[in-house]
Amino acid sequence: MKIRLFVLLFISLFFCPLKSYGNTNITLLHTNDLHSHLLPIDEKGNDCSKGENCLGGFLRLKTFIDEERKIDPNLILLDAGDRFYGSIFFTLNKEKNLSPIFKELNYDVITLGNHEFDEDLSVLANFIKDTNTPTVCSNINFKTNDFLKKNVVPSIIINKNGNKIGVIGVTTQEAKLSLQKEEFDILDAKEKIKEQVENLSNQGVSIIILLSHLGLNVDLEIAEQISNIDVIVGGHTHNLLSNTIEPNDGKYPLFAEHEDKSKTLVITSGALSRYVGKIKLEFNDDGKILSFKGDTIALDDKIGNNKKIDELIGADLKEIQNTITEKIATINEDINFSEGKNYCSVNCPIGKFVANAILKMENVDIVFINSGSIRAPLKKGEVIYRNLFEVLPFDGVLVKIRMSGKEIIEYIEAGLRKYSDEYRTNALLQMAGGDYDFDLKTKKVKSVNVASKEIDLNKVYTVIVPKYIALGGDSFPKKEIYETLKNTANVYLKQNLKNLSK
Repeated sequence: MKIRLFVLLFISLFFCPLKSYGNTNITLLHTNDLHSHLLPIDEKGNDCSKGENCLGGFLRLKTFIDEERKIDPNLILLDAGDRFYGSIFFTLNKEKNLSPIFKELNYDVITLGNHEFDEDLSVLANFIKDTNTPTVCSNINFKTNDFLKKNVVPSIIINKNGNKIGVIGVTTQEAKLSLQKEEFDILDAKEKIKEQVENLSNQGVSIIILLSHLGLNVDLEIAEQISNIDVIVGGHTHNLLSNTIEPNDGKYPLFAEHEDKSKTLVITSGALSRYVGKIKLEFNDDGKILSFKGDTIALDDKIGNNKKIDELIGADLKEIQNTITEKIATINEDINFSEGKNYCSVNCPIGKFVANAILKMENVDIVFINSGSIRAPLKKGEVIYRNLFEVLPFDGVLVKIRMSGKEIIEYIEAGLRKYSDEYRTNALLQMAGGDYDFDLKTKKVKSVNVASKEIDLNKVYTVIVPKYIALGGDSFPKKEIYETLKNTANVYLKQNLKNLSK
């Protein structure tokens, strides 16, 4: 569908100026895809403390939020999902480390991302209970967990300065790739959004915000199709909208304009706690946006560390110190991302290294790893346990499947559909046991070799893949699983590094 999108006309510092007469004024602060990144990270995803590209961390985020709240009583703090997984803090201790720190941020409303379902539902329930954070998600139906049935609601009404503001939540179908998929249903997002818009309107709510974990392209479709939503705060695809930060994925905000000249704004602010979005909005009596001003803000080292968060993180680090500082190996050279990139693309040494680590310990023909699961390189010198989780923060389950040579080519091409050399393509497959070549324009496979021989289209090969993609994640075709491996990718990576050091 062709979407009419209108990029902003900027007056003075690229922003539409706020009018001064008396209407409803609110400010939104928003984050998405925090992925438990409690500490600042650089552009390669490594922990850091200072420098131009050393951004984010909950220490700075808390400071920023507190300062904004002091000057703006009409501020609403929102998060669009995926707080779980992404750093060693969550991987080792799950919600136990994350909950006390997140509670200090005091979000007004959050929604659920697909990674909130990576663990048993009790982990999600404990997180919501311990943080006491209002949680909205309109297109989920929990079947088994009574706490989540009661406490994850389709929408909520916030009262600010005598005005009703409705917030609806929605999440991606990728949540169904969870190991707990039988314990809940994910319903049609657009239909549930429409239901909640009508429900809120019937309660006299004229200002409606959608917290969406569907991804930027879907958010833009919704902005075009559902006119009664004022602002969509998005997440899932880690897009950065900004008027000042380069590179970015578009201006902040993007918007659709409807037949009645009303607008639906779309905002999202990168990922991994490196940025926070801020937008000031003015509405008329009918809940239509009159003016807006905003941008994504980088949480750089000019923002001080919050003392309380610093103490909480320090206590967490002390608790896991012995584990994360365990020496695994010493390597003689860097094992990098693809040349000139800060992610895995084609010819990715760290991607090949991870896939080969699995192949060396398993009797299979091929190992495929999706590039999106690999988030950091390994630096020359001593490798400690913590570094393994920087490389593979999601620590996903691996499975064995069987595919013919013809199916393998189709599988590789499924990972190439959205390939771009300009950004990380999560579905791009890193391969061990062979290699493949493809046409950059057509995104079709030119050749595949297995064990130094051209692939046999009719032969059936045994292949290891992450369970996530075997179940259809990253838009791969679903495959029948015949064995789930006892070890995760981190275990294989650890053992391979140890073997190198012998």
